[in-house]
Amino acid sequence: MTRSTLVLRSATYHWRTNLAVVFGVATAVAVLGGALLVGDSVRGSLRDIAVGRLGQADYVVSSTGFFPDRLSNDVRGAVAGVKTTGLVVANGFVTHEPSGRRAGGVLVYGVDDRFWTFHGLNSAGDVLVSPALARELAIAPGDVLLARLQKPSAIPIESLFGGKDDIGRTVRLSVSGVLARGQLGEFALKPQQSEVRAVFAPLRRIQRDLGVAGKVNTILIAGGEEAAVTHGVEAALTLDDFDVTVTVVGEPPAIAVEAGMGVLSSGLEKAARSAGERIGLSPIPVFTYLANTLRMANRQVPYSLITATDLSRLFLSVHPSRPNAIVLNEWAARELGASPGDRVDVDYYLWDAQSGLTTHTATFVLERVVPIAGLAADRRLAP
Repeated sequence: MTRSTLVLRSATYHWRTNLAVVFGVATAVAVLGGALLVGDSVRGSLRDIAVGRLGQADYVVSSTGFFPDRLSNDVRGAVAGVKTTGLVVANGFVTHEPSGRRAGGVLVYGVDDRFWTFHGLNSAGDVLVSPALARELAIAPGDVLLARLQKPSAIPIESLFGGKDDIGRTVRLSVSGVLARGQLGEFALKPQQSEVRAVFAPLRRIQRDLGVAGKVNTILIAGGEEAAVTHGVEAALTLDDFDVTVTVVGEPPAIAVEAGMGVLSSGLEKAARSAGERIGLSPIPVFTYLANTLRMANRQVPYSLITATDLSRLFLSVHPSRPNAIVLNEWAARELGASPGDRVDVDYYLWDAQSGLTTHTATFVLERVVPIAGLAADRRLAP
């Protein structure tokens, strides 16, 4: 008996079992194929929705802070054939004054005529709302909305030094009409499956009420190749746009990079380190914080500034042998009666949105006492 004959007789004898296997495999393949097709269709639909909500925008430049509106014109001048427009994008809490109904997480756009021209549309009024928001709050033309927006702050609210008493602004807006979906009524820069709830308000009004006259936090760009647009944006940006200053300090001279908000973002820190290393400089990070009290035994010094940094690189004579080493200047050491090897406790505040200010304590060992001269007397260590 040949092998082919054996296979044929076996298949004939077990035809019922083999037929069941064939039908089972076919069913499984159909289910998997259908699932893949449905998944691909859903992804395509979601992509079409997200892209449709962008209007004519091909690229977006955005920031958590604000930068001069003129950057929009600078980018347009640096990249041939592109259109640009600046706007303010914020999340707000909106109250419908006639009924008292409220909605949170509403997108509030500060736009002007450039925004509508950018998208090839004509403005339909000063204050417009999306269909979803109009439906949820039962908004009609002429109704008044109260939009509560977070007020920009040079210092982050989460920081100990950030202002926490006046963190918001309420903008009173009289609705001109409802913006249809085909007229950017669902404009959104971030993809979302739910309907877009948005308010379009005059740019200058939003800038005035937020105290950021002449500034925006978003630029839309249409046209141009990605590489050219990226290069154009980088060429147009200046340190002033990031509220960053670079100065020469100290003796021997060093370059200090500081941010108006008091703390460098991770992106700025990385860029500063990279730039310094490219020209042969060695970056030294510095972080200054407020201590409520320096304590040793029954003696204490209230409200002192403590600078965390690489001690061995700034004070050439200091080589900390402990990870919890601290260096005091002569005045602080004299007030505490401290000598090298003594334990020094530091009390300080931390801010928590739920608990408010909470007091914490850290313990250090005094490594060295230095005179109030040179770097130890440099006021620039504090932002």
